[in-house]
Order: sequence, then structure tokens, then C-alpha cells
Amino acid sequence: MRGMTGTPYRLLLAALILPLGGGAQAFEGGTSAYLKGFRDFMSGYLPQEPGLSLREDIYVYGGRNERTLLSGRLQLQLDTQVIANIVRPTFVTPWTILGANYGVALSWAQPNIALEGQLQTPLGTVGNAGERFGIGDVALSPIVLGWHAGSWHMNAAFAVYLPVGDYDVARTINAGNNYWAVSPQVGVTYFDPQTGWDLSVATVYVTSWENPATRYESGDALHVDFAVGKQVSSNLKLGIVGYGLWQVSDDAGAGARLGPNRARVYGLGPALTYSFKVADTPVSILGKYYREFGERNTFVGNSGTISVSVRF
Repeated sequence: MRGMTGTPYRLLLAALILPLGGGAQAFEGGTSAYLKGFRDFMSGYLPQEPGLSLREDIYVYGGRNERTLLSGRLQLQLDTQVIANIVRPTFVTPWTILGANYGVALSWAQPNIALEGQLQTPLGTVGNAGERFGIGDVALSPIVLGWHAGSWHMNAAFAVYLPVGDYDVARTINAGNNYWAVSPQVGVTYFDPQTGWDLSVATVYVTSWENPATRYESGDALHVDFAVGKQVSSNLKLGIVGYGLWQVSDDAGAGARLGPNRARVYGLGPALTYSFKVADTPVSILGKYYREFGERNTFVGNSGTISVSVRF
């Protein structure tokens, strides 16, 4: 989409997804609005019973990018460390649409971002380092639909990323993006309770508007998250998780000074889930680790996440 608003809460998200390409950096700040590898086990499943589900993640990422733009400033040999708390409540209503359960969801993050690199100036490069905590943008999903057919489950959602997070173009580090984005999302899960196998995949397409402060418009992004898991006991599931990110259109705008180079990166790693009940409330704890590879024009690094999910 051409011509509205955008910058780095993605750095929080980018840190997850992108490796270093040695060339120009695609996406402003290094990544798209969607967090790489956010979806994992049972990513196609929306609860059938009305009620509230709450997922809270503690996410840690460390990575490097040889060259990128932050708030319109060229950064070289950029190392980043991100620690973020991500909260996602989902409410399933009693209503059905097109034979599907209907729900709504929100997602937001509170990242602490530390950067160290070289800032390019007219007089050469100078050392540049900093750290900032802030409130990120909000992802609102007013439409979440879930279908169920035996062992097969599917959901479809439409998310709008609202540029309400902390942002100041005078700062290098920002928790907010300062641009709008939209994202249709589809997830499919095959789960057989007899064998315990969970095969899940989610596809997310992100279209961003221009950041009016930097006049930078990031290209469209395609994300694919997947998980393969096996229930080894009534409480424990073990498996692998992975993701791919492909930028499918060029960056644009007067602020896209590094050219149209498109980003790409992959992540793969182990994951486990332990489920139990507190009184009658279902609780699930998930741990996962991603190592990134196959990068082009983006951050490369590793991430780890601990998630707690509760169904009320």
C-alpha cells in the first residue's frame, strides 16, 4: 500500500526474524510488523467454547545487522539485544459466522531494546550505543474465525497494526513503528488425540503504509510459521518449530535510501509444551528456541521464548 504511515517496534520483531546480508537492509528498522515465529503448536486452533484466553510471552533476541536505517539514520555493524513482554488476549464469542466460531484478539509488547553500532555521519562513522524501554504498537484482530472438522482445525484472522507505540524520530531506538499495517492470517492444524501428533502451519501476509516521519514505506512481507509436535504424555508435548520470512515487494519512498533490496530469513529450533490445571483452569507453558539462517538483507541471530497460556 502506498502513502500513509511507519518504524521500529519491528526492531523488537525484527530482532526475531532477520539475519545479516552484508548488503543493503530491507524493511525500515529490519523487519515487518509481525513477529517472526510467533505462532507455533496448534496455530490453526481457535477454542470452540466461548470464553477468554490469555497468552503472555517473555521473548529474548540477540542478533547483528551489517547495515540498516533507524529513524532515517544509517547504522553500520549493528548489534541488538531485545527483551520483550508480549501479551495477547483472545475472546471467543457465542456467535458463529459462516459455520465458524467468531472471536476477537489484541496483541501488544513492552520491549527493552539495546543497540550498539556505528552511526554514519557526513564526517565519517562514530560509535553509537543506547538502550530504551517502551510500549509498542497494538495489533487489533476484530475478526478471528475458527472451523473444526474432526482432527482438522483452521482459523482465519485479519489484523490491523495501530501506530500507538512510543516513537520519536529524533531517537534512534523506538518501541513503536509510527506506521499502519494490515495482515490477513490463516492457520491450519492437524491434531490426532489418539496418536498425539500435532502438525501446524500459519501463513501471514503484511502490507505496510509509509512512515510519515521518515518517508519510508517497507515492502510487503510473507511469513510462514510451522510446528511439528508429539504428545509424549498427558502433560508433555515435544517437537520442532520454524519460520520463513520473505519480502515480496520493494521498499519505497524518499526515505528508502538503501535501495529496493528484499529481505529473507529462516529460523528453526526445538520446542516443548507442558499443560496442567490450576483448580479447573487450563494452563500451558511453552518454551521454544530459534536459530536463524539463510538470511539476506536483515538481522541474523537467535531467540528464545517462554509463553504462559491460560484459558478462562
